[in-house]
Amino acid sequence: MAAILTWGAQDRGSINRAITEGDIYLSSCYENCHHCCNMASRYDVETFDILLSYDLNVVAIEKSYLAGLLEADNKWCGLLENGLCSIHQFKPYTCLLTLPSPQGADRGGCLFRGDMNADMSVHKPAMVAAGRMRSLFREYLPELPEFAGSNINAAFSWAVHQTGKLQS
Repeated sequence: MAAILTWGAQDRGSINRAITEGDIYLSSCYENCHHCCNMASRYDVETFDILLSYDLNVVAIEKSYLAGLLEADNKWCGLLENGLCSIHQFKPYTCLLTLPSPQGADRGGCLFRGDMNADMSVHKPAMVAAGRMRSLFREYLPELPEFAGSNINAAFSWAVHQTGKLQS
């Protein structure tokens, strides 16, 4: 599993560099909107997505877990901190691929910040990387649970328990 997670981390690093360099663009939300962060707590997430994000964000995720913020019945994603995503740079693909929703903004719709002249949005490379990760996990680690019908907070709590001990 470590080799697959290392490969996944390299994919995410490449995507983040492309965003920084302006080769791909990433949608962005109104300040303090959090509509999608509420929806994200109810998304069906994939095991690979949670394990990769956990591996890249151990300290922040375990901090939220210890604070009791990763309860399944929590209305919001337990990784919001002062209105901001505490794992934004390496948030799950589930979150990365979520476009801002006009339903979530009380100002008439969401914004898309970034270089709109970039070659492509983050969605194409993220979908390729996520598909590759999904295939690797299903082929080499079929015994891992699926989180269909679960939510992101419960999935992150599961990942914390898989480590056997907390890092902090």
